[in-house]
Amino acid sequence: APTGVPATSLAALGVPVPRAELAARFLDALFLGLERLARDPGPLLARVRARSATLGRRVRVGDVEGLATGIEDSGALVVRDD
Repeated sequence: APTGVPATSLAALGVPVPRAELAARFLDALFLGLERLARDPGPLLARVRARSATLGRRVRVGDVEGLATGIEDSGALVVRDD
């Protein structure tokens, strides 16, 4: 949104958005992000680890209950069970 204009969507600003173009741009950005993730997951994993509300808390995963202690490079949650 332009500076000082609180908006939740382009439509709220009165900007026409061609749906096909929006979908194409979204998919392009998604696939680019997935390619980057496949090449080097480190930056994304670092952000996930830093912002995780799960790490350091008690969790239940299937039949396992314990403390969420980390996130592996594969993206798997590490749980130290009781």
